[in-house]
Order: sequence, then structure tokens, then C-alpha cells
Amino acid sequence: MIYKEFKSLKFQRSYIGGSRRNEDEMFLKVQGTQEDDYSDCDWLEFRKLLIKYWDDILHVFMSWEYFIKILTICLFITSIVLFKFQQISLIMFGVSIISFLTFIFIRKKRIRIISNYDFTLSIVSNEIKKIFGLDFIV
Repeated sequence: MIYKEFKSLKFQRSYIGGSRRNEDEMFLKVQGTQEDDYSDCDWLEFRKLLIKYWDDILHVFMSWEYFIKILTICLFITSIVLFKFQQISLIMFGVSIISFLTFIFIRKKRIRIISNYDFTLSIVSNEIKKIFGLDFIV
């Protein structure tokens, strides 16, 4: 399992080459021209770009997950504090439940992203092992 920790929050994806088109061109350039077996693919460079790509996506999802978690807690505590004003309290409680459900959705999506990250990284690592003759290493 992959474990990442980021020091700052990031709420929008930034592309590797500055734009989506540049990112796609970088991936295509590294993959080479042989479409049947990717024999001319620069696997080490591809792995480096792939790690940058997945880290960026993971950073955005972890930032949103943290923000929504804090928002849910604040809304819930506010609804408890404002219990004397029942209408406002119920509205705040309902919004906190909706934000909690959003938190669960984003957490499941982050877990799926980590799974895909781990899967693609293991495939690329196996290809690198084949190229350098390191198939015997687990």
C-alpha cells in the first residue's frame, strides 16, 4: 500500500508540463512509437512521470478530504452549540450530514486512486525488472 503525506493543501490539479496537452505529449514521447509491445518505451522516465501524475491527483483528493472533514466537524459542533435555536440547529445538522456523506464518498475515491496508483506502479516496476534482467527479485 502506498502512503503519502503532504505538508500543504492543494485543491486544484496542476499538470506536469503546464497544461493537459503538454502532459499528454510528454507521456506519448516517453512511450515511444511501437504500439504493439512498447519496446522503445523509456520505462524509467515513464515511471518518474507516472509518480508525478498520481502524486498530484492524490494530493488534491487528500486536501479535499481533509477540508471536508474539518468542515463537517465545525458544522456539527455549531449545530450542537446553537441547539437553543432549533431551526438553525437542524439546518446546520442536516448540512453536516450532507458534508459527512461527501467526506465518505471522497475517502472511497481516494482509496480507489491509491489502489490504481499501486497497480500501475507495480506493472511499470515489473517491466523495468524485465528490461534489466531482474525478474528473480520480488
